[in-house]
Amino acid sequence: MNTPKLLLAVALLFSTTLFAQDKESTYKVSDVAPAFTGIDQNGNTISSTELLKKGPVVIFFYRGEWCPYCNRQIMELQDSLQLVLDKGASVVAITPSAPENIDEIISNTKATFSIVYDKNYTIMTDFGVAYEVSTGTKILHKLGGINVKKENNSDEAILPVPATYIIGTDGKIKYVFYDVNYKNRATVKSILQAL
Repeated sequence: MNTPKLLLAVALLFSTTLFAQDKESTYKVSDVAPAFTGIDQNGNTISSTELLKKGPVVIFFYRGEWCPYCNRQIMELQDSLQLVLDKGASVVAITPSAPENIDEIISNTKATFSIVYDKNYTIMTDFGVAYEVSTGTKILHKLGGINVKKENNSDEAILPVPATYIIGTDGKIKYVFYDVNYKNRATVKSILQAL
């Protein structure tokens, strides 16, 4: 196969597998958010119920340290973290990335907020953002040196749509950013406006 045909085949494979997940969020503004509990990078139990007693909670789903778009999002939130905290909110990242990889996330991004390992994809599933990576995307990941199963320390290649939610103190969702294009992320400006 010549190079142009090979590139076309790869592009077609990529375009048909890029958006294997649901096109819309399971949850909308005003819906009651699922409660969640997990352990963060410091060994602390992070409970949405407890956090909501103090103020709104910004949660976002993070694919892994191998994702440059995820790392940029974390760094942008970290850079503006004080502005979020000044509004009385807390920030929590949820990731399927195994704990040994979370240290690298923190090293690369300097994140100081909680990053929770979603070991069995429970939080991701409850929020409706978990999806199994398609065969075509697995091939593309492999070509890029990414092994999602190894990164997640799992037999399954599961990732989240990198969605962002703001949960109000009443437990209801105040803001939703859900885009199946992993390159698109909630901006700090939109998060601050929603708070």
